[in-house]
Amino acid sequence: MYLIFSLSLLEEFDCSCNELESLPSTIGYLHSLRTLAVDENFLPELPREVRNKLIGSCKNVTVMSLRSNKLEFLPEEIGQMQKLRVLNLSDNRYFCNISQSHIIF
Repeated sequence: MYLIFSLSLLEEFDCSCNELESLPSTIGYLHSLRTLAVDENFLPELPREVRNKLIGSCKNVTVMSLRSNKLEFLPEEIGQMQKLRVLNLSDNRYFCNISQSHIIF
């Protein structure tokens, strides 16, 4: 899977249904990424290093789907993804830990 992260022009990345328990920080090399789908895996969290790479390097992400994982919280840094328009967190263990001031409807 790590070869994929050398594709700097890749706009859509779907690694759903792969029993992943984490994402590599090299995801930050996907500078053109617009859609990230990581559905139906076993992610318990988005590690800080991955969050920082997504926010700092993948500035064009408009759609992120983390449906059907084991997420228990939503990191506040997600609110810094200025172009994010669709965020799917359905079917997680998620509980709300950010104030509504971070969410724009």
